[in-house]
Amino acid sequence: MNTALHTAPTTAPKAPMQATLQIYLHNMGQQRMPVCDLVLLQSEANYTWLVWTDGQRLLMPRTLKYYEAKLPVNGFVRLHRNCAVNVHHIVEIRRKVKVVEVQLSNGVCLTVARRRWSSVKQQFSQLGIS
Repeated sequence: MNTALHTAPTTAPKAPMQATLQIYLHNMGQQRMPVCDLVLLQSEANYTWLVWTDGQRLLMPRTLKYYEAKLPVNGFVRLHRNCAVNVHHIVEIRRKVKVVEVQLSNGVCLTVARRRWSSVKQQFSQLGIS
């Protein structure tokens, strides 16, 4: 059974996402990247993958918790122990038999942790995503 819970409107407001994330790139030095272009953060041990709308993936030498503290509070939702997503890039939320999946604008489909679903659902309702 596959039922869609939410389909994001094509004109999602992005006003609170005007912030930038300062990161260090070995070949380019300090860079300020717009947070509105950040789709997904995914941890791998003490490193974090930053995935951008243009398909660029950067492996950064800090934890997900470090980057999460630098992001706008209402702009990102932690779906699982190892990932956080930009709410403006959520295309669809699907509830299957015992699983809730979130489809992102870049085609990635992530599963919401069972233990986090109630808090994620509460965050979605506060943000107006049903």
